[in-house]
Amino acid sequence: MANAGKALWVLSACVAIYNVSVANNKVKAAGREAATIGGGFGGGAAGGAVAGIWFGPIGVTIGVIVGGTLGAIMADQVYVEATGADGGFAKQFIAKYTNLISTDESALADALITECRYEMGKVLNVFVELQDKYSTDSDDVALLYVEKMKALPSSPTKLAFQKNGSLKQYLVQLLESGWTSSRERAAINYLKA
Repeated sequence: MANAGKALWVLSACVAIYNVSVANNKVKAAGREAATIGGGFGGGAAGGAVAGIWFGPIGVTIGVIVGGTLGAIMADQVYVEATGADGGFAKQFIAKYTNLISTDESALADALITECRYEMGKVLNVFVELQDKYSTDSDDVALLYVEKMKALPSSPTKLAFQKNGSLKQYLVQLLESGWTSSRERAAINYLKA
């Protein structure tokens, strides 16, 4: 277990260095990685201590793993909520629909249509920030946005969307990442048509 723990620390450091090196905002990315590693360390220590009291040496191992994972996840969420997204518009826009424990995906997708309307550059910036800071929600918001856009009657907003290849390509990437549902596949086909 000691060797596995050391190997995981090396792996964590390598992943953190990679994440910082590819980030647009390197200072913010470094802070996020530090918070995640610190939260994992603190959660692991607390989880190991608590589980060790009740279950002995085996409990310590399980407590460190579970506590470390939960600590890292919570520290990451707190950091993202505390610092917010990058960019003036995207930061304020996303903040209205997110909090520490949830994202109002449907309201966010609606607002992208009603507030951004034909300004597809703003829409793309919001999706880039969602993918960076709220990656588990970004594909869900993308799906809702595409479905709502598809249902819109002909309008300047819909025309601007249909002509913006970079936004459509980015939405396809979001929808294709991970497991793809039948609804996501239909949205992808609409975007590629």
